[in-house]
Amino acid sequence: VLNEDGPLNPQGLLTSNGSISPFIGHLIEELGYSRVPSGGAGNKMLMLLEGKGGCYIQDRGVSRWDTAGAQAAIAAAGGVLCK
Repeated sequence: VLNEDGPLNPQGLLTSNGSISPFIGHLIEELGYSRVPSGGAGNKMLMLLEGKGGCYIQDRGVSRWDTAGAQAAIAAAGGVLCK
């Protein structure tokens, strides 16, 4: 975790601000996670590094342009972005 200024939420699943897919909804329920809505794919990835969520699953199309910077930050912190 890079920034511990805010509350940590390891049981939070980062999602879009809008509607979520049935798959994500069921996953949140099955895992007992809380939903952490936020805008921007790259922003949600950076929120993982800040400890504001425990995971982020992008189940809709997203461009590499939207994730390249955040992927570099995750890799620099020892993490990995998977397809």
